[in-house]
Amino acid sequence: MLIRSITASETYPLRQAVLRPNQAMTEVNFTGDERVDTFHLGIYDADRLVGIVSLYKQAFSLSPEQNSWQLRGMATLPEYQGKGYGGRLVQAALSELISRGGKLVWCNARKGAVKFYQRLAFTITGECFEITNIGPHYLMWREL
Repeated sequence: MLIRSITASETYPLRQAVLRPNQAMTEVNFTGDERVDTFHLGIYDADRLVGIVSLYKQAFSLSPEQNSWQLRGMATLPEYQGKGYGGRLVQAALSELISRGGKLVWCNARKGAVKFYQRLAFTITGECFEITNIGPHYLMWREL
């Protein structure tokens, strides 16, 4: 396993395949992908990119004064899920956030990913909500 920094465009194939299969590749770029303070990480099995995550410096609505970051676009190829790749990738992202002075990380977690984030010490806040054309989500967060 190798985790390294990648570009926003390197995340697009996995975003499309895993998170947004009903959207065209041209629709999986997210606002903020190219900001100077945004970073993207990829995890590799040999030379194959098997997981991605993107982090954006973004205020958290329940604690806007904190140095908060949004975790977004977390995706692991289905055949690599449940094998520790995603957890290692998020842990690497959290370490990078701490080195950048981050105090809190939050995400809109898909309903099916809630247990994954809970294992990483994220807490649910509020009720389930629907993101149009994507599905049910929960707002989750954790301090760093």
